[in-house]
Amino acid sequence: LLMDDKSGSVQRQAGMMGEYMAVLTEVLCYAKLASVSSMQYINYTIPTSETKPSYESSWPWSTSLTGGGRNRPDTYGILSNTNIQSEMIGLASQLNMQGIRMNVMPSHIICSYKYVYDISVLLNSAFYPAGAQSAGVTGGAFAINPIKGILQPVVSRFLFDSTGVSNAQSYSWYVCEAAKGFLHQLREAVAVEQEATNAGDSFNRDVYRYKAYTRQNADFIDPRFFWQGNNGSVTS
Repeated sequence: LLMDDKSGSVQRQAGMMGEYMAVLTEVLCYAKLASVSSMQYINYTIPTSETKPSYESSWPWSTSLTGGGRNRPDTYGILSNTNIQSEMIGLASQLNMQGIRMNVMPSHIICSYKYVYDISVLLNSAFYPAGAQSAGVTGGAFAINPIKGILQPVVSRFLFDSTGVSNAQSYSWYVCEAAKGFLHQLREAVAVEQEATNAGDSFNRDVYRYKAYTRQNADFIDPRFFWQGNNGSVTS
């Protein structure tokens, strides 16, 4: 009985439902980011992007978006300094639907805990974080690190693989301009509600039940501000 909960354990557990709902919000956003089929986290099934235009053959990740743009490489690759530079160059060359160059300014890199230490080395090393090259070659011994501090890392344990599985060790990673192109809308804030005390088991057996409730969704507005370096399928 709640009235006998002298330690407050029941109330604390009920309060944690709001925290669990925040986890599901993160799961929703990263699932829509990946947008692969059969995405599921525990019993929570998430659909792929619902903003796909009729004129796009592949959405949201494509090598041939309308207008000549693209937001993924021909071949995915693991997280590395070379691949990060390639993705940033790709975003700098982004084209809109009319084929006009877009002013995309990459600001963040998203990865899982698989890369939490790698990304720290790549973005914080003073010198080029790779094996030494011959003298005069870009990236040679004691060369500066051109990507030092250039992106803000975002590390999540809820990134999705190409199989639709949420994986804390996922190989997937993304470069993006975080302020544009993707929207999370919270229509109703998270609330913890108690079942009516004058009905059901609450009335018959003094059993108190709680649930968390919210209304929200997340999806792409324009995926041209994002670049998918790896969908999790390439591991080496």
